[in-house]
Formats: sequence, C-alpha cells, structure tokens
Amino acid sequence: DGSSIFAGNIDEHAFAIRFRTDGSLDSSFSVNGIFPPVVSDTLERIFDIQLQPDGKILLVGHSENIKQIGEKKMLIYRLTKDGYPDPLFANRGRITYVDQHSSVINTTAMQSDGRMLIGGYFADANRFRDAVVMRLHSDVSSNTTDIEKGNTFTIYPNPAHNNITLTLNQTSAIATYKIANLYGQLVLQGTAKSGEPILLGN
Repeated sequence: DGSSIFAGNIDEHAFAIRFRTDGSLDSSFSVNGIFPPVVSDTLERIFDIQLQPDGKILLVGHSENIKQIGEKKMLIYRLTKDGYPDPLFANRGRITYVDQHSSVINTTAMQSDGRMLIGGYFADANRFRDAVVMRLHSDVSSNTTDIEKGNTFTIYPNPAHNNITLTLNQTSAIATYKIANLYGQLVLQGTAKSGEPILLGN
C-alpha cells in the first residue's frame, strides 16, 4: 500500500514503526503507530526486517539478559500486518535461540515457499565466531527456545527435530522426562543426567 516500516531499538529494546505515504505516522499500526519496546530485564537489538508475502513482519537480531552481558541469543519477532505479536508464531510472536556462548542474527530473507533464511554467527566464550545460516518453517508454533520451570531446569532448543539438552540446577541430579510433540502426543520418555543430550530421532 506504499507505507514504510522501520525497525530498530529504543533504549536497547526492539521497536517497529509505520509511516503513511505522505510521511505521517500510521496510527492504525500496533499502538498509535509503534510496536512498543517491552520493558524488562532483557536488552534487544534489531538488525534486519523482512516483510512476508502475507503482510506479516519479521524482526531479527539478538537479545541479552542484563545480568549476563555478553551472552547473546538469536532473536526473532513476527508481527501481524497490523503490528501486533503474531500469536501463531513461537511464544506469542517471539523466539530466541542460543548455541555455544552467544548467537546473533544479522540478516534474514524469505524463500518463495514461505520458509525463512536467517544469517548470523555463533561465538564461544573466547569470542571466536562461526558463520551460520539457518532455515525456519513459517508455522513455528511452540513455546520459547529456553523453557524454565520453577528455576529447576532448562530445555533447549525448543522446538527441536533431532535432539535436545536438559540442564538441571543440581548437576549431579537425574531427571525423569516426558517429551510431547506440538499436538500433545507423547513421543519419548525416560531419565537423563543434567547436560546429557536426549536423542529424538527423525
């Protein structure tokens, strides 16, 4: 429709804004024309924006907890064409992912079949970086990448296809787990030690 969408950061929090063709703020977009930053203990930076064929909007970059500066997670927001977090994408329109010490997305592109390509890097604790390109399905509909319950365990990545890792606060503990698919069907159960990969198969 000729309108323009810009994205960036306000005080280290992600935001997006839409202008009409005459340069005026489009107040019908999100909250008075701006997808507002979420005030929390997480810092966010947006490096690229992509418009899907259906009008939905992808914002990519990284997030960082203010208590763990330097440990970055890949960050993806998907907004509806009206500028609100897409409830059908990940955890209420937002997903994060981390591999090694830090993970950052610098750019994104859309394939003709609707799947997303993202490019960035993984970095270890010594800041050695490996370039990475990943592809995501457009219908991601799971909880956040890192799930924490009662501060007792963390499961990542989520959603997963081949394996996951279960981390417990008590490193010597053994956990009993049950894993279900996106339809709630039980696919695997057993026991595992903290940090032990759990193979899911294909």
